[in-house]
Amino acid sequence: FLSMNIMALSLGFYYGQLENYPDAVSWVIYIEAFLATLIIFGLGFPILKSAFFKLLKFQLSMEALISFGALTAYFYSLWTMFQGKTDIYFDTSSMIIAFVLVGKFLENSSKSKASQTIKKLLGLGVKSATLINDNIEKSINIEDVKVNDLLLVKPGEKIPVDGIIVDGNSFIDESMLTGESVPVAKKVEDKVYGATINQDGRFIFKATEIGDDTALSKIIELVEQAQNEKTESQKLADKLSIWFIPIVFILSALTGFYWYSQGAEFNTVLLNSVAVLVVACPCALGLAAPMATFVTLDKAASLGIIFKNSGIIEDLEKIDTVVIDKTGTITEGKMSISKVEVFDNNYQESEIIYLLASLENYSEHHIAKSIVKYSGFTNDQLSKVIDFRLIKGMGVEGIVDQKYIVAGNQRLLTERNIDITNKNLEFSDDSSTKIFVAINGKLEAQVCLQDQIKPGVK
Repeated sequence: FLSMNIMALSLGFYYGQLENYPDAVSWVIYIEAFLATLIIFGLGFPILKSAFFKLLKFQLSMEALISFGALTAYFYSLWTMFQGKTDIYFDTSSMIIAFVLVGKFLENSSKSKASQTIKKLLGLGVKSATLINDNIEKSINIEDVKVNDLLLVKPGEKIPVDGIIVDGNSFIDESMLTGESVPVAKKVEDKVYGATINQDGRFIFKATEIGDDTALSKIIELVEQAQNEKTESQKLADKLSIWFIPIVFILSALTGFYWYSQGAEFNTVLLNSVAVLVVACPCALGLAAPMATFVTLDKAASLGIIFKNSGIIEDLEKIDTVVIDKTGTITEGKMSISKVEVFDNNYQESEIIYLLASLENYSEHHIAKSIVKYSGFTNDQLSKVIDFRLIKGMGVEGIVDQKYIVAGNQRLLTERNIDITNKNLEFSDDSSTKIFVAINGKLEAQVCLQDQIKPGVK
């Protein structure tokens, strides 16, 4: 705002309009001097201060170029003003500082926006936990949780800290940690992580990592490190500036000497020297590179992508292959039965689906829910299950209508000593997920499930 006022007043000198108002010339010059003083020694003080202390350490910086150029134009204008002349350049000195301040403002805005990522991550944390002490439940603040405390997590709650399950089992939504949208089965002695979400079962776990040692805290630390680290281009620019800035000062001095040797007036010598300093100032490089980094990190974080360090951004152009998880990433994560094959005709397909749905109704796994939905039966219509067991990574088993049912992958059937020889265990579509169904120790059917590709995936 102040710089624009100075520029507006300076137009009168540039276009010669003030020549018709000699009494107003002095007032205009005084006003420009006052406004320029506010800009350079007020708003521009941090720049001058930085340049001064770096010079005390014999360091020539970008701030030194800016300060020297602005102060030279400013004090020359003051000298000509006291001489009663109109060759003033308060607008030049002010605009030098103004442009840099605008750049700094944009840079700080980018930093502030990027820091919102950290605030969002902090918001994922839990504020309280349920402590189990002598079989008594007690709600405590998250800051009061200690290592080896036993904590209870109920269905739908966030896990407060990292730990190991000691009692119970459940499915955990770890998408905030791994990006995997499909809930992960957890049982006794499995690791659980703070800020992930318990889907269905109740379980008790022992706290092993708290505070800054949790996985969430380490992710936040990675984000902070990535924002503070410089890319290879920025590091190269810093190295070049060690030689670049002294060369600019030398060129500025040589430029002034050249015009002086040509008999030019002092103001011409001075302005050409200052012009070299201003034009050569690497403000754009010094501001553009950090801003690009901050904006990229913020945009990536908003999409769920977190960089371990900012240098990786420049390495992205070297990538020629991308490996992507299928389920829940490029697919909907909602399985549906595409085909059922019954062996030996001991059971009808409808009977197989009913028995399988009754068993899977006791599981919260996304495949189990898909099977129950496909069957079309409600909870009241399905049979009760005795001795239901969930075998992590393999399947389920239990007794339905006095029949021992095992449903899962080939490994589970092998462990249960179920003969799978002389069976056609392959469908033509190898991309499907297959569930083998055994009844009373004999393989009776296999069920093929498929996931749908997300509409936006190309």
